[in-house]
Amino acid sequence: RSNKSKKANLFPPPPPKIKTLPNSSTFKLKFGHHGGNHPIRHKPSGRVEISAQNHNFAVDPASLPANAEVTHINLNDGTCAGLVVKDKAALSIQYHPEASPGPHDADVCFEMFVEEMAKARAAKKDAVAA
Repeated sequence: RSNKSKKANLFPPPPPKIKTLPNSSTFKLKFGHHGGNHPIRHKPSGRVEISAQNHNFAVDPASLPANAEVTHINLNDGTCAGLVVKDKAALSIQYHPEASPGPHDADVCFEMFVEEMAKARAAKKDAVAA
């Protein structure tokens, strides 16, 4: 049986592959990630988030193309928990971010998403003005 998963959409989790990364691969976790209190490190800031998870596969970081960057690491086993595709304005996380009510550990994910929307809006305005 192949370790290649089917193409997946950006949200909701689990999104082991996003459409802009067709040659990336995933692998089956021995026990999967299930339940709450999974620590996730946001690599750019070093910040640790506590997450809820429910999946059995993870992205193989070695299979990612140069335009993709791992942004989140599961601290229990070191697997990829999130990534960005730099030239496609795409981001993906493989856990449940909590917006509200509840903890705000994953606020950085929402901040990244809002930042990408603002960049796209500015680019659109610049294109219209040109």
